[in-house]
Amino acid sequence: MISITFEVTRTILEPTPGDVSYQVECEIIASEGIGLQLFVYKVEDDTYSHIATPYDMEAYPTSKAQALTEGLDYYRQSSASQTNDRITDAEYFASVVYSRLSALANAQERVIESFITGTAEYTVTSE
Repeated sequence: MISITFEVTRTILEPTPGDVSYQVECEIIASEGIGLQLFVYKVEDDTYSHIATPYDMEAYPTSKAQALTEGLDYYRQSSASQTNDRITDAEYFASVVYSRLSALANAQERVIESFITGTAEYTVTSE
């Protein structure tokens, strides 16, 4: 079974009076059957890209340094944040994170279950 526990921190930012923005920070704080680094970032500019897929979990490392060494465009981290001018956009980000983490847990479970252990015999014939 795959289990992912994450925290969502919502903050109202007002750097200058009347200039309000809304920040949502998501952090994976515990997991079972999957790693903690589920947020994919671009190496080029360290911007958050997306929630990892089962492929990403195997393809991308958990540090930018390792991604650079391996010539990869992405790496994974355990947290992501987004700041928006509209509260609805901030809430949308939080809901998408929840939805995509749920989809990842289900997809990773299917990948694990589809791997059949043991010996299989196959016969290939000409056409």
